[in-house]
Amino acid sequence: MKINKNFSISMIMLLPFLIIAEVSNAQIIFTDSGQSLGAGRSFGIVLGDLDGDNDLDAFITDYIGSSQIWVNDGDGIFSFSGQGFGSGSDFSHGAAIGDLDNDDDNDILVMNGNGNCKVLINDGTGIFTDSGQSLGLVGVDYGTAILADVDDDGDLDAFAVAFGNSNELWMNDGNGVFTNSSQILGSNTSRSMGIGDLDADDDLDFFLTQDDATDEIWFNDGDGNFTNSGQNIGDQVGNEQIVLADLDGDDDLDAFITNGDFPNQGLGNKVWINDGNGFFNAQGDYFGHAKWNAVGDIDRDGDIDAITCHNEQANKVWLNDGTGTFAESIDFTSNGIAVAFGDVDNDNDLDVFIGYGENAGGNKLFFNNSVLGVDDESLILPGFQLHQNFPNPLNPSTTINFELPVQSFVSLNVYDVLGKEVATLVEKDMLAGIYYFNFDASELSSGVYYYRLNTGNYAEAKKMVLIN
Repeated sequence: MKINKNFSISMIMLLPFLIIAEVSNAQIIFTDSGQSLGAGRSFGIVLGDLDGDNDLDAFITDYIGSSQIWVNDGDGIFSFSGQGFGSGSDFSHGAAIGDLDNDDDNDILVMNGNGNCKVLINDGTGIFTDSGQSLGLVGVDYGTAILADVDDDGDLDAFAVAFGNSNELWMNDGNGVFTNSSQILGSNTSRSMGIGDLDADDDLDFFLTQDDATDEIWFNDGDGNFTNSGQNIGDQVGNEQIVLADLDGDDDLDAFITNGDFPNQGLGNKVWINDGNGFFNAQGDYFGHAKWNAVGDIDRDGDIDAITCHNEQANKVWLNDGTGTFAESIDFTSNGIAVAFGDVDNDNDLDVFIGYGENAGGNKLFFNNSVLGVDDESLILPGFQLHQNFPNPLNPSTTINFELPVQSFVSLNVYDVLGKEVATLVEKDMLAGIYYFNFDASELSSGVYYYRLNTGNYAEAKKMVLIN
């Protein structure tokens, strides 16, 4: 059945007969919200709608105490839910949010030390119960997890990044009960993992960063079995966190990798560009030094920017020129150990959480109050454009960006792989402008979808992968 979604569209800039093609010279401003969320050592901050009220709440891990759920009032003001999970002996590091038991609400997978990772089940109202599972191997510390339906059976499986041991793939039985697949994925020096369709064959592959070895790319055979592609990527020391996104605007997934421990060896952050078939080449020189990162369109110019954090340096904003080349914009605060993006105050821009250590007085939320500038030369928008959604894969929401050079009647629709229309997003006359569309796909099943923009004189479609 076709569904009509609630949506919001923000228009960057509009002038009669004159549209700005790109927004540059933006004044990037992040303002401290004045809130302190949690007070431990927070290596993991994950955002998602935990209480079913259609805004982004936060699950914040604590390496030396209890991990906590913080609930958003819809305007970016957070309050502690009263729920804490684990203790300092659990050594909670990362977490992931997704519907693990297929009951249409978001559950939480918490990555702990000593083979004690936990599945927290949501009752639908934001009250969570420990499922009783202890996932992982005794004596092994687990850092991060990524949820994805790797075997295409309609539920979310889990990639577990293990420190000092081979990484693991935990298969979901559909009810939130996980079993180790026994696949050996990567070496014992892994730091983080990125998931996406890297080789354009409509299944999910992964990109693995490693601390003491070159990074690795593993291809999926379509049934959830993975093979090392044989690529040796990056440097053999100090690589930390990877995020996959289309950094150069060619509709495939590239890699932004932080490296923060060895600036004296000439190393640093690096962008790796995908050739479209899952093979990556370095883009330009090293820039900056960091351990943690998050990406998104900070200045709303249609490309993917980044924020990086380092526990001994300033946090930095990096703006993309559209080709995957990044330039430093601003420094703000210092010594972050985690970072997460999300529009927490529902004003159609990306706000940022920074996690800190136990002596910083709590984790911080910064509102995006950037002032969008324009080039001195008022450029005419060159034509209709439909951009790749971000994030992709989505779980369960994403942003679709399109540009109209003239007033047009716009149809924006979503189709499944069989060509059946499953969602009508826009169907109306719209003024010329640059638009950002926030699409919530929580009512659709996991899988590959296509979104299509049609204006009568222009039509284009792009692929997105839903993990729900």
